Amino acid sequence: MLALPTNLRHTHASLLQPYVRRYRKPWADEYRGSPMRRSLLLVQLALVVLALPIEMPRAEKRHSLKEAGSIRYLELVPTGQTALAALAVQKPNTSLSEILSKAGDAEISNLLEDLNSDGTPELIVQLTGTITCGIRDCDTYIFSLENNEYRPIWTATMSVLGVGSVNVNGWNILVTNPDTQKDNGTFWSWEGKNYVLR
Repeated sequence: MLALPTNLRHTHASLLQPYVRRYRKPWADEYRGSPMRRSLLLVQLALVVLALPIEMPRAEKRHSLKEAGSIRYLELVPTGQTALAALAVQKPNTSLSEILSKAGDAEISNLLEDLNSDGTPELIVQLTGTITCGIRDCDTYIFSLENNEYRPIWTATMSVLGVGSVNVNGWNILVTNPDTQKDNGTFWSWEGKNYVLR
């Protein structure tokens, strides 16, 4: 390799020095330090990178139980039937049959409850199984009978369901997973065609 004269080598180094200072990483000195310091730096960088894309879910707003008036807690009745067994006697291509087909061997509990005082009770269904339940709560649906077909008007994952005496737009407020000690619960109210989270 061709060796540069001493004066050229010094000139070359002096020309690059401003750029080296400008683009020098602030953590370069730490990185060239002890192995312990380098490991700590890498852990810190990894934590920063991992934290960037994470968005924590927002907690559901809890309301005072007094806002729902007197609350009647519903006890759904086990049918002894699995979702797949119930699917066999349902009309195909309906909302109810589609939900049952995805529930696998989940056991069905249900209850009829008139939520809008029109004389036609709504059907409340809870599916208890490995696919439909978490640690505590299970998928629960409410169906309204319209034109001889059940249409889903509410779904939530919950363990306790209450019906408040207060109604919104003619339908009773729903309260899920209440905490009586803290006097709060998750509220759902009627809005047009279905229940929505308040």
